[in-house]
Amino acid sequence: MKMEFDNVCTNMQGNLRSLQKSFGIKFCDVDRDHDEEVGKIAQTLESLIKERSMDQDSIRRMHMLLLLNTKWEHMAYFEEDKHYCHLLNSIPVLSRYLYFKLVSTLQWHVYLGEVVLHFPEFLVREILTSLEADLKYIDSKCAVPFVYSLLSNLFHKIMYLQEHCKHRVTEFVKIFTSISKFNFEGIIAEMDCSQEKKHQYWGYVYRMLLDLVRFCIERIQNWEIKSDDFYAYSCDYNYAVWPQAKYESCRGKLCLGTIANKCIAVSEIVSVHVYMSWMEVDIIEDFVEKTLQTCVRETAYKTRQAIASVPELHNSVAGLTVLEKRIAEIELKPVTEEDEIAKSDADTILMNLFNPKKTQAKWLRGLINIGIFESAPHMKVVSENACLIDADTMTVLLNSAVKYISNISIEETEHEIIRNTLKTCLKALSPPDQLTVLSKFTKANCMMSPLVSPSFTDRTTVLFNKIVKDDENTDDLHTEMVWLAIENCEALFKRAINECLSSRHKAALIMSLIQFIAPAADYTIPPNNLSLSFNHILTLMKTVKDSSSLKLKDDFLHIVQIACEMKICSAENLLYDHITPMMAPAMSELKANDMNYFLDIILVLEPLCKPCKVLYIALLIKVLNRFRPKINNFSMQLVSISTKCITLLENAMTEVERRDQGNDIKWLKSMAEKAPPLTTQYLAAVLRSGDKDETKDKALFWSYRGLGHGKQLVDLKPHERAELVTSTLKILPSLTMKEWERIGGGSLADFEQTKYIYFVLVDSLLVLLQVPAMMQNLACFGNIITNFIHYVKTNLLPKMKSKKGRLSVPFFREKLELLTSVLPSELEESKRPQLLHLDQCFMDLSKITPVKVDNDAEEMET
Repeated sequence: MKMEFDNVCTNMQGNLRSLQKSFGIKFCDVDRDHDEEVGKIAQTLESLIKERSMDQDSIRRMHMLLLLNTKWEHMAYFEEDKHYCHLLNSIPVLSRYLYFKLVSTLQWHVYLGEVVLHFPEFLVREILTSLEADLKYIDSKCAVPFVYSLLSNLFHKIMYLQEHCKHRVTEFVKIFTSISKFNFEGIIAEMDCSQEKKHQYWGYVYRMLLDLVRFCIERIQNWEIKSDDFYAYSCDYNYAVWPQAKYESCRGKLCLGTIANKCIAVSEIVSVHVYMSWMEVDIIEDFVEKTLQTCVRETAYKTRQAIASVPELHNSVAGLTVLEKRIAEIELKPVTEEDEIAKSDADTILMNLFNPKKTQAKWLRGLINIGIFESAPHMKVVSENACLIDADTMTVLLNSAVKYISNISIEETEHEIIRNTLKTCLKALSPPDQLTVLSKFTKANCMMSPLVSPSFTDRTTVLFNKIVKDDENTDDLHTEMVWLAIENCEALFKRAINECLSSRHKAALIMSLIQFIAPAADYTIPPNNLSLSFNHILTLMKTVKDSSSLKLKDDFLHIVQIACEMKICSAENLLYDHITPMMAPAMSELKANDMNYFLDIILVLEPLCKPCKVLYIALLIKVLNRFRPKINNFSMQLVSISTKCITLLENAMTEVERRDQGNDIKWLKSMAEKAPPLTTQYLAAVLRSGDKDETKDKALFWSYRGLGHGKQLVDLKPHERAELVTSTLKILPSLTMKEWERIGGGSLADFEQTKYIYFVLVDSLLVLLQVPAMMQNLACFGNIITNFIHYVKTNLLPKMKSKKGRLSVPFFREKLELLTSVLPSELEESKRPQLLHLDQCFMDLSKITPVKVDNDAEEMET
């Protein structure tokens, strides 16, 4: 802003200083004896505005420079103001009289009014007090708008202070009352013109006062002042020195009464001859030519409407009832442009549509209201003037088209012309307006698609083929998507989601288009009252569930993830209302594929909605209990289900600890206590609720350090070791790979314990090969071998980098060789290479010659 002020200041500075020098008198000394000099200054500023083609903002800055460089006593407070300090003394200092004459002569009363409204009260009081004294010297040509600007903005400020700083109001009420008594009679009496002109001047005064009454009533109802950065200030003033009046009544109503009585006084001056003289003056208002009398009568109508809108004012504002009766005798309801349009035929509308003095958008709307689809020329006119159409007009146009097409049988060529007209108009709207139109149209026509084109499918294909990368997802694509939704919303959503399934690399981009129109077009459909997109995603889910294609299922999961992330459908709603009810009937090994599929979907939804409802957790508990793999029923499908279920339970327990579950947690706790140990190990958050003491479950011995024996593991007697091997081999078929990592305490166990656990595990595997049930289900044993190898690589090998670890390599290899030698022939091809690779890892460790022994490892050994 400083730079902009500097430009204006530079333009004014030289001219004003030159004038001051030529006058031989300082501007701060200009008074009523220097009207000739005042006129020259005003002409200079007018010329400057024309030469520089200054806009309203530049003129506002010029006014501010004059105001700040006027000889006000309180201007010293602005010397430290960060907004205005640099503007002080930037031009010759003006006298108060000179400021008043320049502002009134140049008709800058609007900017003065803004200062009254926004500037600090201490300076506004001084300005108004000064102006009040000089008002009698104002020129009659600018008196009416000048007084209106002062009184209207001052009243607004009074109403604002009434609510925020009541003790400051009294000073301004006094000034308002004084200015409202401005002597228009004296001004008119001194006018050098005919009596007819003087009568007409009273028309302007009366109209101004009536409009001021209406304005005051509006401000009584809405007194808030919108902040304006241009008038921001940072100076402080102690208002405690002002008179601290105490009162309860609204001072604004007192001011309104003053103006109402002023109106009544003027109305008594208006004789029939004066009233009739107003018909001789023509005024252009809102591009319409009217007589002054018509303008006064219309203002009277608006004022009476304002009075009627607040009935209680009659009892609290003096003179308002009398004024209302007076103006009721002359009021005239304004003939609006809308009234003209409503009475016009199509030809008249077309004539006015091209009249720049008319509001062309309104006349175009009038043509649309009459109906354009019976006439190709009218449709062409609308298309060519599409830039005049707003969202409401576009909605009317669409509804008119639907009504026309629905009631009349037309040829496809005509149908195409109508669609092209509509589409052209739609393109002219901004994206937000397009969505507004789509929303309104969808609500009115969601179960119909009368505008659908035979080429709908082909154009949908073309649209999706255009989508290649993010930066091509432009307004054109959005507009086309909106138009296709208008044609057939349901078919568009279905096709878009299917396209996501068949073109994974485009899924996110297509979903972004769905996301764009979803708020406006994704309406609900019976019987389930689900949105179009949600309903089709559920339909696809049921279709994909029965497919044997893993890629298809993976692509569908990708769609679900994107749709939920973009809020096209609710992850929580999909999980609780649709997925979990489908899981209960799938609680059978025969439907393990279905259960695995549902868990895949939940794994996608879980990060988005963080589920932890009691019934959801209870269902996971049942699934884990039911689908834990055993020797007799082992399958990799069950392993997959158990692994996913454990992950979901662990995440749910995290949420349970963070949230209050209420009384339902007691029921869940009862259920958890009855669950098998392999399940309860994941329900700690539930079991901890209440006052039950935690105790170690002996059934989970395999997960404790030293397989439950701690450091005594290495000192077990032969029969104790045999019991341990027997207990361990029973649990191994049911453990997931992640659970294998925790065997014997996992990474917490030291090397000696882990070494002994390795021998126990190998012995357990050797014994398992002697179990008939295991020999009948070698897939189970193959999975155990895979998990065993993973355990060794995760827990044992990292601890063997010490000297003691390398020295133990021959013992590990010997055991491993024994296991490899008894491997069933059916597993030779798949598992022998893995065991040999593990053997190679042992050998590689024995060849390492470390520079220094791992301190941590040595500490563990000791």
